[in-house]
Amino acid sequence: MPADMMELAYGVIGEIAADVADITIPGETTRQLHLPGADILLLAGLTVVSAFFRGLLTGVAAGAGQPGEDLIRQFTWLHTGGDAGDGGDVLADFRQAAADAEAALARLGVAAGALGQYAAGAQAEVAAALRGLGLRDERVQILAPATTTRLIGQVHTDLTAT
Repeated sequence: MPADMMELAYGVIGEIAADVADITIPGETTRQLHLPGADILLLAGLTVVSAFFRGLLTGVAAGAGQPGEDLIRQFTWLHTGGDAGDGGDVLADFRQAAADAEAALARLGVAAGALGQYAAGAQAEVAAALRGLGLRDERVQILAPATTTRLIGQVHTDLTAT
């Protein structure tokens, strides 16, 4: 997997960019953030990637019969827009989460070809994230499978490259 989760987020941005007008980032209006479209897409992309990994790792951990609660909790925190509160760098948190996910997949012995069996759980998490971002249901039905397929393809490529 890429050490920099941004590579995956950019792939998601390519899928959801046409829907930027519908995307709402939690806290944007209450905190008066007034984010430009590019920042909204970046945060939305990272949210979707986190949801994807949460679904993927939940399935992997359950399938392997091994606990992955700490890592799943880490992605849940990122997916729900967790606020570091300590001035922490959210992008650094995402990069660390990606490194942790890479280690977890290797530790759980996930072969690149086996990722497809976890697609349903990952897609459900992606769909929930897209709905949470405010996308219309008809767009979620199109984007969730497309985004999940793209992310699984990238993770597969990255796992086979190592």
